[in-house]
Amino acid sequence: MSDYLNNPLGKKSVAKQSFVSKIVSRLSFCLLFYLCIIGLSIYIFISNPLNGIVSEVGKNAIIREDVSDEVRQKSQSSDYVVATEKSNKDEKQKNDSTFNPKNNSVEKEEISRPVRSTQLDSLPTIEGRLLSVVPKEDLLEKKGSDSLSPKTKDMSKSIENYNSSCSKVVGPRIAIVVSGLGISQTGTQRAINLLPNNVTLAFASNGNSLNRWMQEARKKGQETIVQIPMQAYDESNNGDDPYTLKVTQSASTVLGRLRYSLGRAMGYSGVMNYRGAMFLSKKDSSEVLFKEISNRGLFFFDDGSSPRNLTKELAPKFNLPYLIADLYLDDQVDRDRIRQKLKDLEDMARISGEAIGVAVAFDESIEVISKWLQEEHVNDISVVPLSCFVKSIQPLQKE
Repeated sequence: MSDYLNNPLGKKSVAKQSFVSKIVSRLSFCLLFYLCIIGLSIYIFISNPLNGIVSEVGKNAIIREDVSDEVRQKSQSSDYVVATEKSNKDEKQKNDSTFNPKNNSVEKEEISRPVRSTQLDSLPTIEGRLLSVVPKEDLLEKKGSDSLSPKTKDMSKSIENYNSSCSKVVGPRIAIVVSGLGISQTGTQRAINLLPNNVTLAFASNGNSLNRWMQEARKKGQETIVQIPMQAYDESNNGDDPYTLKVTQSASTVLGRLRYSLGRAMGYSGVMNYRGAMFLSKKDSSEVLFKEISNRGLFFFDDGSSPRNLTKELAPKFNLPYLIADLYLDDQVDRDRIRQKLKDLEDMARISGEAIGVAVAFDESIEVISKWLQEEHVNDISVVPLSCFVKSIQPLQKE
């Protein structure tokens, strides 16, 4: 320090100037570097050399094209494109689903997801294959708050009235029942729109807006029946609801719940079980059910899901006409399996003369059944409403 202070003033100035020069040169370099970066950025922005490349083969464009291809392939394999909720709502406000009785074609769909135009275009081709069915409103009367019941208490006359509305055909006959309607609004509308009037529709008594849906189906000429929830083997006695009939309930409770469910809809011609393997295997509970259905002049349809059901043994005791399904078409919800089951149903009909198939209103089931009726169903077999199979039965002799 003492040496530095003793240096001449000139040498001090030279050292100071050298230090300042280094600082200035470094600052100049940094400033020049940042100016180059800014200039390059401005050049890229103005010239935009990537213009026309990203929009054509960029990453987003490739993803968009891949998604498009995937949706297109899914549409071809499943015969429908999933519509957004907004578009469905707008379509519903603009166009009501209508059925043209002149050409048996669906003109427009409400709420339901659109299918391939080839399916809709082919609907008129089934007019000659399928039998027409007339609404049975003139056969029914309103009784208080309960459902519409046949005007006659004589079940044999009621059966004759129902059968008189069925065209006389020669050869094998098939009846198809689509069940579980009224739960899903979209699924219910889809079934009513796409299925012809010879497919019987079964509405769950615990569904929504049953009278509105069933009235719409009857306007199209579709036959309706009502499904009653019943206890299955894997269903606990706990967890009560106002609909399910259970074996632990008293006869008065079962009857009250049954009447409540039957009173939630109008205009149906029969009653079908929903589950119920345990309930229908018990004599006491089944007798309460069958007696009430018989008193109302209805028929009972057993979905055939359980061999333990006592329908065949107990229904004749109450002079109750009954039908039992031959085949569950969609116990496996797979399109190929459903197609095979429909072929099996045809074979059954050719052997025995009649066959009944039952399905749930899954999208896959509605799609395959609709296509089968339009394109694959052969001419030697007639498709008829379920009630056309109802026959008079001889009541059991009392001991």
